[in-house]
Amino acid sequence: MIKLARMMVFCWMLLLVAAPAMAQEVDAAPAVVAPAGISLNLGAAFGAGLVIIGAALGIGRIGGQAVESISRQPEAAGNIQTA
Repeated sequence: MIKLARMMVFCWMLLLVAAPAMAQEVDAAPAVVAPAGISLNLGAAFGAGLVIIGAALGIGRIGGQAVESISRQPEAAGNIQTA
């Protein structure tokens, strides 16, 4: 119960501090101008490529670990495959 109360107080304080910090005036000019042309497209393509590679590695690891666990304990194959 005490942990829950501490967590609630922490979240309340975080929200209290974050609201003024994230406030922005309506007529304020943007501080950073986005690059135009091919550099923006290359950056987006590079980021998307990294995400795809990371996802592929994660999915491959999940499949590999599932096959390994089935080979160690064949009677649990049904539970592993459905999970």
